[in-house]
Amino acid sequence: MDVAIIVQGIREKSGQSPLSHGLDELEFLNEDVAGDVRDYFRFCLPQDVYVASGVRILPLPRILTEMDDGVSPGGYLRPFGYVVIGSDVGGNGLCV
Repeated sequence: MDVAIIVQGIREKSGQSPLSHGLDELEFLNEDVAGDVRDYFRFCLPQDVYVASGVRILPLPRILTEMDDGVSPGGYLRPFGYVVIGSDVGGNGLCV
């Protein structure tokens, strides 16, 4: 994954540079999460929600809310290694 290209796309779509997150902030990620996905979470999460191709891309605080126990689908899919990164206008979660 070319982080620089993704960062540039986020700047263009959101008008802001993405935030970098330390591994300590990403403890919720399953240890089997692929390196590219882990890098996306470390270097490419937006500061605020923005829309890309009809999908709301979520910042870390919103992702964490979507992954809480009992929240659908994130809280139910988290044990299987899925993570919500966005949602459509109807509120349906987009998972990786």
